[in-house]
Amino acid sequence: MASDSSPFPNHFASGPGRISGNDDLARGSQNSNMTQAEDHDWHLQAWLGHFNKRQATLTSELGWSKAKANDSWHGRQRYNRDTINEVASWLGIEPYELLLPPKEAFALRGLRQNAEDIVAGQHADRFLPAQPTAPARRRTGTYE
Repeated sequence: MASDSSPFPNHFASGPGRISGNDDLARGSQNSNMTQAEDHDWHLQAWLGHFNKRQATLTSELGWSKAKANDSWHGRQRYNRDTINEVASWLGIEPYELLLPPKEAFALRGLRQNAEDIVAGQHADRFLPAQPTAPARRRTGTYE
């Protein structure tokens, strides 16, 4: 008997019956568009390193238990909105930035600031075409 068939015989079936989608041998999500989760969901270690903080500061400054601090540090405890908001407020950053490495978060900040400057009219001269230094020559249609 095949490992993916029923232990009860079906005498009316002509062969082993399989229902597509239900009996697929592949493990994981049935939605092919979903990707596997990364090893870490947030960049807590990188952000604490950026601000010269250690794992112990989670317990001393935030009042977390050693177990929560250790599990969060090593990515064994899933984060939730309250945790993200608490850490972001403590570090003085936006909550979504904890989901990015610090380098990417600062690059996004720079991009946002540039966009705001453009909208406000500051630095607009950086995006205008350069003015010609000499007047344009009049074309006569012949090669010179």
